[in-house]
Amino acid sequence: MLATSVVALQFHFSRLRQVYISVTLAAILSLAFLWFSLIAPPGRFPAGTIITVEEGSTVREVADRLYEEGIVRSPVAYTALMRISGALPDAGKYVFHRPVGLFQVAYRTAIGGFGIEPTRIVFHEGTTVREMARVFAAAFPDFDADAFVEQGLPLEGYLFPNTYFFYPDVTPEDALITLFSHFNNERDAIAAEVVASKHSEKDLIIMASILQKEGRGLEEMRSIAGVLWHRIEIGMPLQVDAVFSYIKDVPLYSPKFSELEIESPYNTYLNKGLPPGPIGNPGSVAILAAATPATTTSLFYLTGNDGVTRFAKTFEEHKRNRALYLD
Repeated sequence: MLATSVVALQFHFSRLRQVYISVTLAAILSLAFLWFSLIAPPGRFPAGTIITVEEGSTVREVADRLYEEGIVRSPVAYTALMRISGALPDAGKYVFHRPVGLFQVAYRTAIGGFGIEPTRIVFHEGTTVREMARVFAAAFPDFDADAFVEQGLPLEGYLFPNTYFFYPDVTPEDALITLFSHFNNERDAIAAEVVASKHSEKDLIIMASILQKEGRGLEEMRSIAGVLWHRIEIGMPLQVDAVFSYIKDVPLYSPKFSELEIESPYNTYLNKGLPPGPIGNPGSVAILAAATPATTTSLFYLTGNDGVTRFAKTFEEHKRNRALYLD
């Protein structure tokens, strides 16, 4: 009887062990299935690619985008995890430098762990569209500088120079929208002066682009603006050297005497009035100076070797200034 009981007990424990092993294996297989089908990084995980989560996107929209981009294996699993946690995806640009699993993706999108920092880009007052394109191309190797120039030239003068922060995936369209929007904001700040001016906004921007390269500071620019507007009123060519930097696409270009006859609609020695368009993108001070010129009877000015700008009413007086302070 005792032997029979022992055998029965051994058989019972053997069955329990088999059940335990079976359950354990089933659990392991289930976890493995969950890991490889839902949680593990997809085999096509795009490490280093920038993913944008738009403002106002729903959890499901973000889940679908992450799935389409190869970041998660299952949009349903991502959606369920975010809803269980009560978190919402934070809008912005994300980059995953190495493959990560579902939990890490959900965590980073919930807390705004973007993994990428924008690049600081500085455009100085007077920078041209072509110069801006070169700055973008130097900062971002994949930037389409030619497209920026093609789309940006019609906006020359209306792309506000300032310090900006752009992400590496910035497109020419995005960059131009940002620069143009900033221009509109700055223009609105001096709208009263612009409206009160007797000149059109187009002419003011063209004049401001010249002042930006010809003068320094509001008062000096206003004095130069007075001279140049005066010249236009009496039909006298502007004869400003700053246009040659734009014609040649060379910053701070100083023309030779023979180059003053270069055939170009921007050559203010050959053509009276303003150039057909801005020769750069002016700052708000230059625009304000163009709209509020100083009242003057002077027709000439020059900046001497000492950095001081001097004005003259007659050509003889101008020649004396040149002999004293420039030659």
